[in-house]
Amino acid sequence: MLTPSYNDYIELSDIVATAYLGISDNERSIKQEISLNIRFNTNLNKAGNSDNIKDTINYADVVEMIFQELNKVRFKLIESLAEYLVELLRTIYSPNSIEIEIFKINPPLKHYSDSKVKIHLYRKFIKEIKFDE
Repeated sequence: MLTPSYNDYIELSDIVATAYLGISDNERSIKQEISLNIRFNTNLNKAGNSDNIKDTINYADVVEMIFQELNKVRFKLIESLAEYLVELLRTIYSPNSIEIEIFKINPPLKHYSDSKVKIHLYRKFIKEIKFDE
């Protein structure tokens, strides 16, 4: 029997937060404004049929967890922050894949006021296939 393929996803867009980021100690001493986009590829069939929040990824919980983590962690690179969040989200929610974009708003770039720097990660997770013995 074939297992259906799903291209379902939950996407959180334009989550504005602050984080301790930066190369210099001075830059990391104050929170920097960032914006996040996160996409969880996951089968939404069960939640669609049950109409039960327990059968899906609760985006309110995701946002709350991210805000709590951003108060605890400090990174020099937004790439490191992104990898950290991907691993944390993978562990808690077990999606098929995660895409994350993090924008650093107004980074300290000479000659470029009102600029943004963005990184984008895509991580696909291989799930173990269990065969009946």
